[in-house]
Amino acid sequence: MSEFESPHIVSVTPDVRHPALRYISLSDGRTQGPYLASSIIACSVITGCKFDELLQMCLEHADQLTTAKELAMNYLANARHTEREVRNYLSRKEVLRNVAEEVIEWLRNQQWINDEEIGKYMIQKAKMPGSTQSKKMVASKLMQRGLSVSSVASVMCSENYHELSAAKLLAEKKWRELMRKQVVKPRLKLAAYLSRRGFTSTTIHKVLDDLDYSDQ
Repeated sequence: MSEFESPHIVSVTPDVRHPALRYISLSDGRTQGPYLASSIIACSVITGCKFDELLQMCLEHADQLTTAKELAMNYLANARHTEREVRNYLSRKEVLRNVAEEVIEWLRNQQWINDEEIGKYMIQKAKMPGSTQSKKMVASKLMQRGLSVSSVASVMCSENYHELSAAKLLAEKKWRELMRKQVVKPRLKLAAYLSRRGFTSTTIHKVLDDLDYSDQ
């Protein structure tokens, strides 16, 4: 074998302590690995083929991809996560960016992650009786989870989210508090409070018009 010729693979043997790992013995006496058995299969490693730089890169990438997939699946086993959350998690685990993007695409294709479904789930929770979240607050939570502005708008529209009932419930509670404290200009205080909670001016005016002021 010349100085620049790549060695050939003599054998592929399992790691006796870790059955999922394989070592590659080369014709120049060196041993490479360990590599995952799945990577050996994915890169079509067979006895007699050359162990060149391209094959080594294939094995390393396959190992990284498999490990990253396992990390992502374990992360998703605990709770539902958006693409951005999975991406950030893999980054914290020092997964290479290109490998992480492959994992994200794989998870998306396998329906393990679906930002739109998470958005719908969060909106359905916000629509439950007793909720006091404004549309702006719900949208902000969705964007904090990683949904884009366009995705948030689409999901909010498809789920037909209306904030009026939430605003009325919140206003009734706040109004009783203001009455107990006997604050000056309670209607103005209530309007400012609802505005800070993210309700639109249209919703606030509607709430103020419909509010029962019998305790005033």
